[in-house]
Amino acid sequence: MYGRERELAASLDYPTTLRSLASLVVPTLAAWCFIDVIEEDGQIRRVAEKHADPAKEMALRALHERDPPDWTSPQLSTGVLTSGVPVVLPGLTEAVVQFHRRDDERARLLREIGAHSAMAVPLIARGRTLGAVTMGTADPTRSYGPSELAVAEELARRAAMAVDNARLYRDAQEGMRVREEFITVASHELRTPIAAMRLAIQGLLRRKREPATVEQITRALWTTERQIDRLQRLIDELLDVSRIHAHAGRIPLHLEQVDLAAVVREAVEPFRERMAQSRSPLHVHAEAPVVGTWDRFRLEQVIANLLDNAFKFGAGEPVSISVARRNGVAQLTVEDRGIGIPPARVACVFERFERAVSTRNYGRFGLGLYIVRRIVEALGGAVRVDSTPGAGSTFTVELPCAGPPAITLDRE
Repeated sequence: MYGRERELAASLDYPTTLRSLASLVVPTLAAWCFIDVIEEDGQIRRVAEKHADPAKEMALRALHERDPPDWTSPQLSTGVLTSGVPVVLPGLTEAVVQFHRRDDERARLLREIGAHSAMAVPLIARGRTLGAVTMGTADPTRSYGPSELAVAEELARRAAMAVDNARLYRDAQEGMRVREEFITVASHELRTPIAAMRLAIQGLLRRKREPATVEQITRALWTTERQIDRLQRLIDELLDVSRIHAHAGRIPLHLEQVDLAAVVREAVEPFRERMAQSRSPLHVHAEAPVVGTWDRFRLEQVIANLLDNAFKFGAGEPVSISVARRNGVAQLTVEDRGIGIPPARVACVFERFERAVSTRNYGRFGLGLYIVRRIVEALGGAVRVDSTPGAGSTFTVELPCAGPPAITLDRE
């Protein structure tokens, strides 16, 4: 067995590694074996199962299909995944089989695969339980004890290291992919306003025969100012994400009594010019005060990012923003009648560097809605989107008027 242990480190695909582990365990240490892992979403998934008797592998699979692993299952692996402590059952008597069954068919399958002695050991790496290896003997004269447990734990330790390395490699590859994609998008987005400003200025400098008129100078300056504003927004997005990570994922808050309706009325003013450019009328419904304990500056960011998103994808159709209060919760709604979001993209529009559509026609870094979500969550609230392709999107923010829970605060 120990001569083959290098197989555990031979692959960066961890399911392959765990199938190799099952092949090491069976038949040397066990008649049968199955391996479960904890996925990133917290669910338990079976990645390998093997029986020394190929004819009985069907029974092992049938047992899995009838009783798939989950956190409520009475299986040995569930307890090990929860506690991180190995379990050894030297002798599986009929009473034990009956205790661990969920029905008569499960008990029959346990007898068929040959469950006379069993043990389950955790896969632990860097203090985290990644999974569990469950194995058993079919020989009534063979029982597991301390020596078998020691061998199983050593194999599990090596396999866990290989699994952890494979996951780290996968995460590193994904991080590199995201970084390269971001650099590509950032380079394009930062060059675009610079190129527009250069063209505006060069247009004035080339006028050698006759001086530029006041109107031409004004137009060039207006273009330059607009592109500077665009650059500023891009830089602000990058700085916001940097601040979030600098505070271990938490957003610093300066809490005070704030009237959300008043903030909305003030925040829409800078968008008046944007409305004229996009020919998208903006309807504001924020008359009655809605007072709560929030961070005024962060609320302005949320409103600005949601409106920016609405005008960008609004296709020249009306945009509306409204504020209401229901049962101690403030509700901010921004609605557009634009291109909408494809159903497959709705679930990820609030993630970092994600966009509802291609950046070819719609620029920016894909950080605006991510920042909205992080701010809203820091304030103890939630944000959601309802969208129909071709009919527009409605973003709804709900904030407790009492402010965020005390345990989430990170005051500046």
